[in-house]
Amino acid sequence: IALIIYLTHIGSYIPAEGATISAFDAIHILTGTNSTERDNCSTYMMALQMASVALRNLTSKTLIIMDEFAKSVNKLELDALTIAMAEFLLLKNECPYTIIATHNHTILRQLQMYGPQVQYLTMRTVPHEGRVVCLYEAVNGLNLRSEAISTAHATGLPKKITERALTLKDFLSTIPTHRMKNRNKKVKTVLKLVYGTDTGGSEMTLDKIFNSEFYEFLESLDYCKSEGREPDK
Repeated sequence: IALIIYLTHIGSYIPAEGATISAFDAIHILTGTNSTERDNCSTYMMALQMASVALRNLTSKTLIIMDEFAKSVNKLELDALTIAMAEFLLLKNECPYTIIATHNHTILRQLQMYGPQVQYLTMRTVPHEGRVVCLYEAVNGLNLRSEAISTAHATGLPKKITERALTLKDFLSTIPTHRMKNRNKKVKTVLKLVYGTDTGGSEMTLDKIFNSEFYEFLESLDYCKSEGREPDK
């Protein structure tokens, strides 16, 4: 997209049957960059410097493309930083044209709250004989299905590995759900023993309990049990 816009602005031919291109005053590409010894600057610092220049000099006619921005940092921090930058752009009076390319479902889900301000495009694929075939066609819609394991299989990774990965994926996807169910059950069981009811009174909500010292103590019991030692008194 950025290349087609750039070629249009310099009066060059573009690889398309037709296109309607607005006039832009700047194009900023924010992505993971290679570290450089010349400037003694890390990949992360380079990405932040690029972002700083873009965010301080944008207008409604600016094009910003974020492609897995600052991917070398901790995933949680990367999610938070990318979402915060996207929200900063969305809430500006004159929001620039912004394209975010990502495989990160956390970022995609968070931006859904902005409704029609955010439009989703996904590259169309179809399954064929256990492989993913890319059609190189952008279609409207949000796709939260990951094709990582199918893609790994298509690149020739041993079948034994991809089959094991599918098994682990199914197992790992159930852990948060089971943990929540066990957590609720554990708290309600203790409350019933203490208060004679699994709510502990109308003023005791599960949210309050999970954020309390009482629940931290219950968690410590599980930890001590797994470590084979007695909990702190």
